[in-house]
Amino acid sequence: MKIFNRILIANRGEIVARILKTAHQMGTEVVVLYTSDDTDHTYIKAADKAVLLKGNTLADTFLNKERIIDIALANSVDAIHPGYGFLSENADFAQMCKAVGIKWIGPSPNVIRLMGYKRSAREFAEKLGVPVLHARYGSADELRKYRDVLQYPVMIKAQAGGGGKGMRIVRNAEDFEDALHITGREAGMFFGDESLYIEEFIEEARHIEVQVFGDNFGNVIHMHERECTVQRRHQKIIEEAPAAGISDALRGSLHQNAVKLAKAAKYRNAGTVEFIVDRNENFYFLEMNTRIQVEHPVTELVTNIDVVKEQLLIAAGNEFAFTQDEVICRGHALECRLYAEDPENGFMPQNGTLTLNAAPELKSVRVDGSFEKTAGMSSAYDPLIAKVITGGNDRLEAMKNMIGALEDYKIQGVKTNKGFLTNLLKSPVLIQNKIYTQYCDLYADRHTDFVVLPDERFVIAWFFLNSGITGRSSSVWSKLGNWRHQQVNNLTVADKTYHVSGYKINDADWQLTVNAKNYRCSQPRFMEYELQFVLLNEPVKVTWSQKTDRSFYIEIDHTIHLVQPNIVKRKLTESDAQLKARNVVSPLPGRVMRVYVTPGEKVVKGKAMLVIESMKIENRIVADHDSTVKSVLVTEGQQLNGNDLVIELE
Repeated sequence: MKIFNRILIANRGEIVARILKTAHQMGTEVVVLYTSDDTDHTYIKAADKAVLLKGNTLADTFLNKERIIDIALANSVDAIHPGYGFLSENADFAQMCKAVGIKWIGPSPNVIRLMGYKRSAREFAEKLGVPVLHARYGSADELRKYRDVLQYPVMIKAQAGGGGKGMRIVRNAEDFEDALHITGREAGMFFGDESLYIEEFIEEARHIEVQVFGDNFGNVIHMHERECTVQRRHQKIIEEAPAAGISDALRGSLHQNAVKLAKAAKYRNAGTVEFIVDRNENFYFLEMNTRIQVEHPVTELVTNIDVVKEQLLIAAGNEFAFTQDEVICRGHALECRLYAEDPENGFMPQNGTLTLNAAPELKSVRVDGSFEKTAGMSSAYDPLIAKVITGGNDRLEAMKNMIGALEDYKIQGVKTNKGFLTNLLKSPVLIQNKIYTQYCDLYADRHTDFVVLPDERFVIAWFFLNSGITGRSSSVWSKLGNWRHQQVNNLTVADKTYHVSGYKINDADWQLTVNAKNYRCSQPRFMEYELQFVLLNEPVKVTWSQKTDRSFYIEIDHTIHLVQPNIVKRKLTESDAQLKARNVVSPLPGRVMRVYVTPGEKVVKGKAMLVIESMKIENRIVADHDSTVKSVLVTEGQQLNGNDLVIELE
């Protein structure tokens, strides 16, 4: 069996940690890349060598083909694994590797050009008799002529797109021009190619894909299918294998057509053929991803095949060690993508510091991640924190295991979609598999967390944490001494003010006063990330992390509040309120993608004024009241730091 001595992983984040793990198990050395934003990733220490990429933009770092090739040559690597995203489907980069004698862990450059480009892939599929949706191709200027002849709704897509980027649903002619402009700009920014196509849009569709593999000897197999219908903003958040509730005929047709495509393309290494399926089980080819997929772990769980290992073996020149008949799908698997985002606010990405990132340590749960227990989330990258993967004998068991895993995942410091995912998994729409690709965008509010208002439990938890943070066991409480009064602490929780003081009565009991009301507490037990105590004969379980010296994130009943010493705020005057109403500020750092308004224009509440791209997600900033635009202070393409003044209103 041939194996590589040393590889370079041209990527960042969890996929680097995932590839490194398998490579080391195979005895292969690994070189990784990182930027100044990546110092909190575990693989930097685990790699055989880590190389710093200097620069402030993706063009300087993970999209810098020449620099990455130079690093690979300087470190005498045998091969480059591109992971997903960045240069993973860049045929020119694959060709550059080949030109300098470095193996590319993926398909050939010619196949990437054929199947990675949407128009050529669709035309290739159509010639083979694989069903495709009707489409029109061209630049934004060339496609404008179809505005009044299209049958809406339609989808505008980037020809070189992938990963849910460069896609817009258009439901009427009035929105066509704007969607065309934004999609073209996004295509140019993310893929370096502004070519687009317009495709029929299928309402209430399912997204099902087939994992295929080709070796160097003409063999092509499939590793069954995955369901990827649960999405937000065209990006997947829950994936599962196999697809549930489809007929054997459809399943067989998807497998057959995926293999037919891969064989005809002379495909080598891992790839994914994606299909859209309507309510009547009509299916249509969407695209082929010529790389490893984010969701590959669910395939690994149901087939017991290490996809990364097979990638490395095939790229090294080996033949499959198994046949199609030996690739058996057993049980069911789910993957949830844990993102730093706010489901209550349009899934807006959240940057900041993870004060606590403690994944469940259970044999039945797999977590693919790379962040340390505390880490910084950069606005320059995708907001993915980790992938949580569970299996079961059937779908319901896998879902039950996933709910338990998410509830046991301790994460604080930034808002996440953990609660949203948990609620969705418990809902009839997912249990009965009645979901479709647009569901989460339309009905997110049905599954957002019920927020528990702050009460005395949060304040009492803060008191114990503040008193005992210097210790790491229950014995810490003895240092305070019997009948020792504590000073009154003035706290703020969710803009409410609390006053708390207390003293220890005996070895087990405490007397606490919160806003002049007395409480008897007992048995405080202080652990890493957890605090337990009994209040009014009821046990209270707390998950906590420290933000600053005396401020803590405290989680009770799946609700997190920041509890901190009271900060006296100047009372907002009428002039302050008027000034705030006249100013529009950026709620997060990012790049201005689109400005919709001009000075003197009247805007109504809810009108989109601009789009800011942050963490690879577009965020529409809308007017919160009727007004008139006085001045626009930003331009398209401008980088924002967050809280920047962008528009003045009269």
